[in-house]
Amino acid sequence: MLGPISEVGSVSVADELNTVRQAIPQVIHKGDGIVTVAAFLWYDIHEATRKVMHKSLINRREQMVSDGLQLTFDATYWNKYHPDEQPIELPMDLTDDIQWRINAPKDGEEAA
Repeated sequence: MLGPISEVGSVSVADELNTVRQAIPQVIHKGDGIVTVAAFLWYDIHEATRKVMHKSLINRREQMVSDGLQLTFDATYWNKYHPDEQPIELPMDLTDDIQWRINAPKDGEEAA
């Protein structure tokens, strides 16, 4: 667990924590070597630079890829050990699912 912000190495991080919208993992340099800690800098999505936002989106997409990989491993393993049952197949193309969620009616709205 991290100590107070001043111990992490940057007082300016405190300003970034005032409006929390997006977490960006960072490596904290401390002393003569590199100490890796579970630290996040928080950015308001309206104020994040393109570089920061691009890095964040890439990291989040990589998390999705890792989840898809693990789902594939799990389904493949289960299917292998249950050959007498219908195989479980999950499509990994999420394009339609994302569009459906974007266009879904909001709470309290009726579908067209």
